[in-house]
Amino acid sequence: MKKKLKNKRGVSILEMLIAVLLLSLLTVGGVAATTVVMADYKRMGEVANAEILASTVAEAISNEIRLGRNIVDRAADETVLTLDSVFFGEKAELKLDAGRLVAIVNGDTTNPKQVLSEDTYDGLQLRDLKFEKVPAGAGTTGKTSYKISFTVYSGISGELWKHSVSAAQMLE
Repeated sequence: MKKKLKNKRGVSILEMLIAVLLLSLLTVGGVAATTVVMADYKRMGEVANAEILASTVAEAISNEIRLGRNIVDRAADETVLTLDSVFFGEKAELKLDAGRLVAIVNGDTTNPKQVLSEDTYDGLQLRDLKFEKVPAGAGTTGKTSYKISFTVYSGISGELWKHSVSAAQMLE
């Protein structure tokens, strides 16, 4: 062994191959671990953004219902809410358009108004929006109340967040 250490002829081909093999294995392992960690990090970020989007959309719709007047009962179509909006004017229709919450004002479907900024969505979409009128009964305030439900989707991860909230009109 001492003779081998004192050898000044360099590294043998076998030693070089073993060194390259070990370096290759370490590199592949590092890349694989980094890929897994980055995918988890991205997924956690998407879920957090989905939760923020869900609460923002729920708040926006709840404000429309609370402050709006003359909500039209559209039992046949629970995907659209028509009301006299404080923010968008008379007979505004809240609905989804290409995964975004929009208000159609005066029936002008060619120019829908964005309820939330485009930056709010951060690559996410809304789907399955429903406005369900809650029948007045025991324990209600006597005001019109709605259960709002929707799902937040990602093009990468699919369904991320199901959300449901209730809102009652303050003014009638």
